[in-house]
Amino acid sequence: MRIGLIGAGQFGRRHLDTIRNEPQCELAGVADPAWQGEKAYVDYREMLKRAKPDGVIIATPNALHVPAGLACVQRGIPILVEKPIADTVAASNELVTAAERARVPLLVGHHRRHNPLLEKAREIVQGGGIGRLTAVAALWLLQKPVDLLRRGLAARARRRAAADQRDP
Repeated sequence: MRIGLIGAGQFGRRHLDTIRNEPQCELAGVADPAWQGEKAYVDYREMLKRAKPDGVIIATPNALHVPAGLACVQRGIPILVEKPIADTVAASNELVTAAERARVPLLVGHHRRHNPLLEKAREIVQGGGIGRLTAVAALWLLQKPVDLLRRGLAARARRRAAADQRDP
């Protein structure tokens, strides 16, 4: 199966490793303006047109999920999109509706479900290792790479500037 990757940031590179290590997969192309590796495309539309992947993984900043997803739907290409599916409920609905109408498979990635630490915690809780569970209070903290934060802020600024131009 030829897989295209849109977005080669932190999560995109993890998907890239999986594609490279899966004998049943071949990398069709990587669409990311900053990507300097193999099968590089600056624009995802060009990658979709030229590489013609069998499936696509979208791992861009959240605000870019829907445009890339709609481009895949228009071409009938199945999609795995990192969560959240979009940056607004309306945008999420737009992508889901388009995929359903076109009968294009759309899957939202929940990579932490398969984290070995969480699997072990589930095993301990289900096995009664901490007694009978009656309530849970949890907090998940992590530090994301600074470049990921900068790209997200830059994308937000571009969206605001575009909105200001449409509605002065």
